[in-house]
Amino acid sequence: MLRLTGTAPNIDVENAVRDLLEEDAFYDRTENRSSHREHLVRPVSLQVRGSRETILAFSRNVSAAGIGLISDVEITEGSSAVLSV
Repeated sequence: MLRLTGTAPNIDVENAVRDLLEEDAFYDRTENRSSHREHLVRPVSLQVRGSRETILAFSRNVSAAGIGLISDVEITEGSSAVLSV
C-alpha cells in the first residue's frame, strides 16, 4: 500500500489521496478472494466485442482468476473484450 509522506501543497489533494488510500486498504481487508492478487498498476485499453469504442483504463491488480480495472466508463460484467497492456 502507498503511504503518504510529507504534505501536499493543497490540502484538498492531500485529503483526496488519503481517502483513496483508505478505501483501497478497506477493500484489501474485506475481500475474500480464492486466488492470490498482485498489485499491478498499468495503463490499459479495452476493445469490448461488439463495440467500436476503445476504453482507456488502469489495471489495479491481477490474479490467475482475473484483473481489476479502474475506468471512468462502465463495463458490463461478463463482457468479452480484448485487453492491451
